[in-house]
Amino acid sequence: MKLRSLLFICCFGLFSTTFATTQHIQPKLNLSQAKSPAKRGMAQGYCQIEVNNTSYSPATVSGDGLAPFNIYPGEIYDLDMLYQGYCYAGMYLQIDGVDSWGRIYNIYGRYTYTGSTVYIYPTNNMQIKASVKAS
Repeated sequence: MKLRSLLFICCFGLFSTTFATTQHIQPKLNLSQAKSPAKRGMAQGYCQIEVNNTSYSPATVSGDGLAPFNIYPGEIYDLDMLYQGYCYAGMYLQIDGVDSWGRIYNIYGRYTYTGSTVYIYPTNNMQIKASVKAS
């Protein structure tokens, strides 16, 4: 009976971390660059920037008013651009990686528009790069 309870707790813990949310919410942004969501139809992912790490190493994502966080291989994060009822046009994103010697280098650093997906992918020289695909 104890083994069954332990197995249940382990499975529950595994599934709860699998379905954990990976959404980051913007703190405060300038209302002058925002558009009302009522003006355009709100669809799933409409007011978000997606960061998709398809590489083999983690990266650190930071930006305008965004607390830095790590994105690990195989993870996808949705950065919510909806704040106080307004959908913002985009934000400056910076993505950094660490090479095999422990040195931090810049992968991506530019203004990214809402509705875009930033893909982080490996290169031949054992580093990672990023590219943007607008939807």
